[in-house]
Amino acid sequence: MTQEDDRRTGKKKHAGEIILASSAKELEEYAVQGEPGRRARSYCWKTAIGLQAVDGIKPSEYLIATANENIDGSITLDEAQRRIESYYKARPATPEGGRTEEADKVSARTVAILA
Repeated sequence: MTQEDDRRTGKKKHAGEIILASSAKELEEYAVQGEPGRRARSYCWKTAIGLQAVDGIKPSEYLIATANENIDGSITLDEAQRRIESYYKARPATPEGGRTEEADKVSARTVAILA
């Protein structure tokens, strides 16, 4: 596997690997260190994910990676929502994945309301 630098943390990662210490921690970093627009997007995602956590629902790593791209400004919120919708359309529903799908879709909708 090849390695590349993660542009947010400077840490080495293998191709295709997502580095996430924890979603809350990474989103908190954006809120503290980021530019105003980035901080606002981080706050919206952190709030949306936190609201899901209250119900004991954890978002997928895919949502966290997509949220990070939106926070970085690489993609718009509309693109993030489209990606999440198409991600679940392309995957068959499983009993275990139902709550994660719910968490991801509701988090994306919540961010749109907060933004």
